[in-house]
Order: sequence, then C-alpha cells, then structure tokens
Amino acid sequence: IRQTVGDFVSVYNQLKKSIVEAGKMSGIGSTMRELEADLNAMVNKMLTSHPTINTLSAIGVSTNKDGILVLDQRKLDAALASDADAVEQIFNPRRDGTHNAVTDPGISGVLDAIRDKAVAPNGALERMKTMLESRQKTLNEQLEKIETRETAYRARLEKQYSGLDSKLAAFKATQSYLEQQIEIWNNQYSN
Repeated sequence: IRQTVGDFVSVYNQLKKSIVEAGKMSGIGSTMRELEADLNAMVNKMLTSHPTINTLSAIGVSTNKDGILVLDQRKLDAALASDADAVEQIFNPRRDGTHNAVTDPGISGVLDAIRDKAVAPNGALERMKTMLESRQKTLNEQLEKIETRETAYRARLEKQYSGLDSKLAAFKATQSYLEQQIEIWNNQYSN
C-alpha cells in the first residue's frame, strides 16, 4: 500500500508538471487551469464512505504551495496502523450492497470523472483541441500569405535584376564602343 501511495504521488506530480507546461502555451492556459483545478480538488475529495480515512489528505497526501503532491509518511503509517483496509479502499474501493461507485468512488472513480469531464463535448480537452485546430488554420493561412508575398517579391527582384542585367550589357557595349573610338582617335592623332 505504501508503494501504491508513493507511485500515485509520483505519477500525479508528473501529470501536474505536464499540465503546467502545456498551460504555458499562449491561449490554452485557462483550459489547463480548469483541468489542474479538478485534479487539485481530488486531494480533499471524499473517496470512500469510511468515517475518517476517506480522503487522500487523511492518509498524508497534501499539496504544497506549487501544487505538487507531497506525502507525509508518518501520517500514512498512522492511517495504515489504524485501518489498513480503509487506506486500501481509497485505491481499491469495496463493491457490495452498501458500497458503490457513488458512495465509494475511490481514486479511479474520481480520475474517471475528471477524464470524462475533460473529453466531453465542450470539455477542457475538446475546447483545447478546437482552439488548436483554429490556431493551426490561422497559421496555415498566414503562411500561405507570406509564401504568396515571397513569390511576388522574388518575381519582382528577378525582373529588376533582369532589367539591370540588360542595362549593364548596354553600358558595357557603350563602353566598348567608346574605348574603340578613343583608340581610333588616339591612333589618328599619334600618326
């Protein structure tokens, strides 16, 4: 059970870091904060119908100032000494006539509810997907405009270069003609 609690805290913290990183992307921060808030609320959410050992905080799992889960090993050991079955039911809830998914959702039930809310129509992930698709479309349109401008600019530069090249050829021809004329004049006056 100790290993399960430790593994849960570790996986949760990795997920939390991923959500925080994703939230830094422009425009999706509010969507990620909604998902993050749902996860943060899980720490104090009733997971079983046990009178005292029914939340993650009751077994020593709490959130630090950065929103990362920390485990108070002494509090977990005290909960295990008090009622190890109650601690286990947080992760593996009992199902019988009085314990069901509503009264004892356990961690998996709460995580399933968070997931279902996030992927539902107009849920956090669906809204983020729609927003990212819209952003992709806008970026593709902007890229297309830039490529069109680049093509037009290139054509204009090639035309100007071609015109300059023609003028340069004409200047060279004129220069050559003038050099020949100067040489002829020089030959006439030197004789």
